[in-house]
Amino acid sequence: MRSEFEEKAIFALTQYYDSPYRLGSAFVIPNCSYFGHECDVLIISKNDYATEIELKASLPDLKADMKKWHKHYSPHIRQLYFGLSEDIDYDRALKYIPENAGIILFYKPQYGKFKSQYVCRITRRPKANRTANKINDNQKRDLLRTMYFRYYNLLYKKEWEQINAQTNEPKQNNT
Repeated sequence: MRSEFEEKAIFALTQYYDSPYRLGSAFVIPNCSYFGHECDVLIISKNDYATEIELKASLPDLKADMKKWHKHYSPHIRQLYFGLSEDIDYDRALKYIPENAGIILFYKPQYGKFKSQYVCRITRRPKANRTANKINDNQKRDLLRTMYFRYYNLLYKKEWEQINAQTNEPKQNNT
């Protein structure tokens, strides 16, 4: 289950006009576990390289992430970003983010048409994993299929909840 910050951050990544990953320029897949660990956001660029964005809403969340066994490494991930909420103390967060990772800051502008939504700004570029493998056609097909199901489920979220509620209702005994 994604937090409100993660939902709004994914929206900012895909819709905000200044985002390098807005829809149309890349495939954006939320909560994807295709490469051995779950990526909060997996992006496949037009040149078939994968970028992972790990979204963090709090400093304790960021600290806990550093204890994961995979350290966000995969031979298929070319770039790694940490997406930080504006609520995190940026200077304190820096010591928990690997040097090879980029940083995307998500914040709500004080004025303008985007003031009720998050917008994003890259504050540090990642060091690219030059040995990362390009995504082949079979992997791309599987990832696009995953993306389709993610968005389909989001579109029909309320309908799925109603169906699940009906199937989980206790059966009444009419004897």
